[in-house]
Amino acid sequence: MGQSTEGLTGPKRRPVRQKRALAERLLSLNPKVRPDDVTAHYHKRGVKLNLQILEPDEGAPLVLIEGDRRALLFLADLLLAQATDPLDCGFQILLPANKLISEKSKYGLYVHALPCSHERPTS
Repeated sequence: MGQSTEGLTGPKRRPVRQKRALAERLLSLNPKVRPDDVTAHYHKRGVKLNLQILEPDEGAPLVLIEGDRRALLFLADLLLAQATDPLDCGFQILLPANKLISEKSKYGLYVHALPCSHERPTS
């Protein structure tokens, strides 16, 4: 069964052709593009993600990933590039030096694809 959008607020959904045009801009559609290529591309364009942990009144903490459309497109592109990277199963964006994460973020980002034949980094 499909999910209902009843009660949701915000802008109307984009037409399918606009979504296709957006998807065609993904660098990760090229099999030669690796996560480093994706981050370099978006870094040049000033993209920033905000990563926070939210503590709701009830339930488990939530991970907030916040950004404008370009920032979320960057994240989608990075995830796709990492999922298809044949050379490495993990990619990290560290704070505070990385310009892709906003200054107000308290957390970096580590994307790890399974199964992995490489060793995981130690803390």
